[in-house]
Amino acid sequence: TMVMCYKKLGRFVEAGECLQRILAIHEQTNSENQNNSQIFQTMGQLGEAYMNSDRLSDAKELLYRAGDMAAQIFGEASFESGKALSALATCLDKALQTEEAIRTLVQALSIPAYGNPTARQERLTAAVSYFNLGVLYMKAGQRTDAFQQYRKSLELKIKGGLPASDPDIQRIKSILAAGKKLESLLTQGGP
Repeated sequence: TMVMCYKKLGRFVEAGECLQRILAIHEQTNSENQNNSQIFQTMGQLGEAYMNSDRLSDAKELLYRAGDMAAQIFGEASFESGKALSALATCLDKALQTEEAIRTLVQALSIPAYGNPTARQERLTAAVSYFNLGVLYMKAGQRTDAFQQYRKSLELKIKGGLPASDPDIQRIKSILAAGKKLESLLTQGGP
């Protein structure tokens, strides 16, 4: 509860301190699978808190550990492994390591359980990763790849049950329309 309050207040240092204590408590108790799952979730939240408080090297180290833990607990081909890699890609992007972030996010989305999920909420989670990969490709100047990822994001958001009027759906459609217009201009010798 304190972590949620600190996050809502934008006090990520304090949220991180609480999460460090929670992680220590989880690690001190017995190591049943449910407890390992709680450790994994807490590590992810702590990594996010570190990123939001600009402790990127600490976040990166923790998210690498979370990825290893996800592979051990849930399996390398699990949704959770993809989720951990996606979080790591976000951290790498914040650390201005765009190419490494792209490789990491491509790796996450190549895990079938993550890149092609069937459950509603998992589809919406993966849709965010596809969108983020589109953004990373744009940063790297790879427009064609970027728009492919935006289309996949849109597809998963629709399959995830978002209505056509949802702001995320409208935003992606606008991006795709702008991309189509840009490609048309470029093929006609425009700007």
